[in-house]
Amino acid sequence: MFKRLMMFLTLLGMFGSMQVGMVSTAAADITLPSYAAGGDVKAKIESTGKRVTDTVGLIVAVLCILGIIVSAGFFGTGKADEGKRWLFGSITGLIVGGLAYGIAALVI
Repeated sequence: MFKRLMMFLTLLGMFGSMQVGMVSTAAADITLPSYAAGGDVKAKIESTGKRVTDTVGLIVAVLCILGIIVSAGFFGTGKADEGKRWLFGSITGLIVGGLAYGIAALVI
């Protein structure tokens, strides 16, 4: 049993070393895609993430301001309960959106 185990480990070692040699020669033929060949990929990803974060933050802010305007309309027409719901939702959206934007700005 021990003899078979040693033979198996020897064969495994031989084939493993062959695989390492094959991988290094295959890796020499790899060409980078066009987005990675131009330079610093990390900077491109960070700038894209910043643009996406800014855009989402702007959309959330605009929707929350529109919600506040709608709540003012409900207050003006005498529907105070509906106005309170819209106002509470809009302010909550502003707070959550602001926190998410701040966390994303720290990460990016």
